[in-house]
Amino acid sequence: MRTSVSVVLSILTAGSSWSLAHGNPAYSVTGVVIGSRVDFDSTAYQEYRCGASEVFDGLTLCVKRTDDTDQRGPFVAYDGLLHSGDGMVVYASRYQDPAYWRDDEVEEDIGYYSRELGEAPTFLTMPTRDELPNAVIATWGKVVLEPVDAKSKKILATGKNPKIGALIDFLGNYELSTRNDLPVYRVSGGAGFIWAASWDSNGRGNLRMLAINPSELPTPANVSPPNQAEADQSDTNPLASFAHKPLDER
Repeated sequence: MRTSVSVVLSILTAGSSWSLAHGNPAYSVTGVVIGSRVDFDSTAYQEYRCGASEVFDGLTLCVKRTDDTDQRGPFVAYDGLLHSGDGMVVYASRYQDPAYWRDDEVEEDIGYYSRELGEAPTFLTMPTRDELPNAVIATWGKVVLEPVDAKSKKILATGKNPKIGALIDFLGNYELSTRNDLPVYRVSGGAGFIWAASWDSNGRGNLRMLAINPSELPTPANVSPPNQAEADQSDTNPLASFAHKPLDER
């Protein structure tokens, strides 16, 4: 899968458009390192569409869509990042759909990142369902995945956003996951890296990668999930939804 996602060599190093703010962060996606600062005047930053985060007060959500193709077929990738007013990055992500997987390639990718990070991963595997694809979530670092509460799951099942923080699931589709009684997780804890993939019998699925430091995030907009009527409309892939909206609609 790494050949069709051009993030392998940059997954642990910051690109020239991102300057280190403090320490020596280990976790990044597409060259954007958590703990680094964005260069607001850079060409790389100008490729993103940015607006105020509706989940985390004081942070800016930026998203870039790329339509691409490789030897396996076409795909769409959404690169996202959250940064503070002074440009400090606390979250960087990539969502690719579809992703194409060969036999044993999922295991190979997880092994690759484990070697690069110098850490053993923690695995979560999806319960087997005949009508659903296979899926796995691997985490490194100090991130903690907490199953969302029942009230938030009901909101997610309607395609809306409970705004309780950064989320991850097995299928890359919160609505589908909750409708099939599969877990959706809220990301908490400390700095780390999350890698999640799904694939069907033909090796077609999706890929999600997330570098995040939840301890640097402000309290989410809804510490307790809102009532159903109070939840804002949201696509099952919030990055995709955001990328398609004009700034004044966000």
